[in-house]
Amino acid sequence: STRNIQAGEVLFVVKGPVIHYTFEPNYRSGANWLQIRAGVWKMPLRGNPWHYINHSCESNAGQRGSSTIVAMRPIAAGAEITIDYSFVEASRTWRMSCRCGSKHCRVTIRGIQFLSRDTFLSASSFISPHLQKIYFEQRTYTDRQNGERQLFAKHPLKKGEVVCAVEGPVIAYAFAPNYRIGYRWLGIGRNKWIVPWRHNPWWHIRHSCEPSVGLDNRHQLVA
Repeated sequence: STRNIQAGEVLFVVKGPVIHYTFEPNYRSGANWLQIRAGVWKMPLRGNPWHYINHSCESNAGQRGSSTIVAMRPIAAGAEITIDYSFVEASRTWRMSCRCGSKHCRVTIRGIQFLSRDTFLSASSFISPHLQKIYFEQRTYTDRQNGERQLFAKHPLKKGEVVCAVEGPVIAYAFAPNYRIGYRWLGIGRNKWIVPWRHNPWWHIRHSCEPSVGLDNRHQLVA
């Protein structure tokens, strides 16, 4: 920043051509693209500040509307302007190691879907409506507590409500897999398993003798 900036003040607008893309772009070509709605990205012009903004888990800038970047809190003259990449990224498979060094560094950052409820709500007014919708489409998030990842609900779930589908390749296996390999696999038939994707909520679900979810239709988790 070249001067002191007040909270809510417009920092810049991401400017560039808008393109329609049928699938998520490869990070090598689309690393600086800004998704403004489903299947639509903005390619910032070469001199636009968006090319140079770095990530921080305690960022001072956020998004308003589809392309406007604003100050989330006062920014002193000479301070680096940062944004939380998870607030602007919609990919379910994207992840990045974080070395921001902030007190609340998340170590590994992922797309908007995987933010904890508290982190999302603390910055929801600086997240585009398109990404807010994507956040709640996935009803769960994971958070590390007591040394391990656990699965939590993003909002209250009614009895019978679908929590998620267990997704991944279906494989046939002649006998029960060794527990070191297949302990996250879900048996859906005789000698048939779903091997869940690593980003699927099933990957982190834990046991309880008083469980809150069960299986319906072999591969759907319901409350």
